[in-house]
Amino acid sequence: MCIAKYIKGGEEMRSRKEWVLWAIFVVSTALLLALAPAFNASAQAQKAKGLKIGVILSVTGPGSEAEMEERQGVLMARDWINGKGGITIKGENYLVDLIHEDSKATIDGAVAAATKLVARDKIKFIIGLSRPDMAIAVHSVTEPAKTIKVITFGAGVPGLISDKTPYTFRTFPCGAEAIPVHYRYLTKAYPNVKTIALIGDDSPGGKFFISVSENVAKSSGLTVVFKEHYPFGTEDFYPLWSKIMAAKPDALDAGVAYRRTIVSILKQGRELRYEGPIMHQSSSELFQIRDAVGKEFATHFFNGSIDVQKPNTPTLKVIAKAAGRELRGAWIDGWDALWCLVQAIEKAQTFDSTQVAATWEKMQSIETSFGTGHMGGLKTYGINHLVVRPMPVSRLEKGEVEFVNWFMPDLP
Repeated sequence: MCIAKYIKGGEEMRSRKEWVLWAIFVVSTALLLALAPAFNASAQAQKAKGLKIGVILSVTGPGSEAEMEERQGVLMARDWINGKGGITIKGENYLVDLIHEDSKATIDGAVAAATKLVARDKIKFIIGLSRPDMAIAVHSVTEPAKTIKVITFGAGVPGLISDKTPYTFRTFPCGAEAIPVHYRYLTKAYPNVKTIALIGDDSPGGKFFISVSENVAKSSGLTVVFKEHYPFGTEDFYPLWSKIMAAKPDALDAGVAYRRTIVSILKQGRELRYEGPIMHQSSSELFQIRDAVGKEFATHFFNGSIDVQKPNTPTLKVIAKAAGRELRGAWIDGWDALWCLVQAIEKAQTFDSTQVAATWEKMQSIETSFGTGHMGGLKTYGINHLVVRPMPVSRLEKGEVEFVNWFMPDLP
């Protein structure tokens, strides 16, 4: 009897042990299966080689706020590209490795940064250089070295891309290239506008913008009643506004300007009770402009930005999800610069910059955050190194941001 109980108890103990062991086995197996993708990704990452790409943007000095957002866009694009395995060349994966340099918002700083990347780090691909004067100055470093330079803004200034810059690309139309689109919208949305004032900073880009705007305004049937440049970095626009209002223009073309500058122009003009429409030849994010000037002054204003709270393309949604918050317009400039460069490298299936450049300029289709684009610029600039993609127009009306539409520019 006692022996029977002992045997029965032993069987129960063995049963419980077997059950525990089985449970441990099941849980362990499930855990290993769950972690397998991570282990595989880690193993792939360890096996993947790296491709070093330079980034030259201002993190100090005037305009660095916008360029730091461009830098963030480059970082997010890097993580997205690497998360998908990086760049695949002839069956091998390469992860993007960024090397950042601060241009310090000066021409000398930009040239020094480019010289370091090219001469010391032996970099063959560089992204950034938003300001036209900096990008043009850096041609002397990158072009002889056959280093591909992808400009993150550029404003459509002549000399940025031409038949003399076979290794320089721009990944979207912007700035001056938006002027015809904006004037078409101005004359359609505000048919009573007959006269216009033109202002811009005294940088090469600012001067170029006014010259283009003047021609487009006249071809649009408008009379230019005021035109003036202001010193780059100006924040007090009250004296300039006094001159503008004395000329009594129906509308103001504020040219291209960093966000802080356009905020000052818009707010101070509305404070002085200028009620006409104001257009900004840039893509500065409208929610930030509205919050800075106040809703009471945020009306009859438009530019080439998107509605960052309602991303309306698949890639814009990916960028917003990656950030975990609403979009920033300048992120897109940095994102597309890296993404388009990677597409060109993969299309060429080589890291040889000469072959990448030759392949890129012939691409008839290339994906961007704003949708499918194509290579253009041969007739416009003498070289097919401009990624032509859809351009947005958005506006501030009575304190609210409104997306107007997408427009494909004509830049053959």
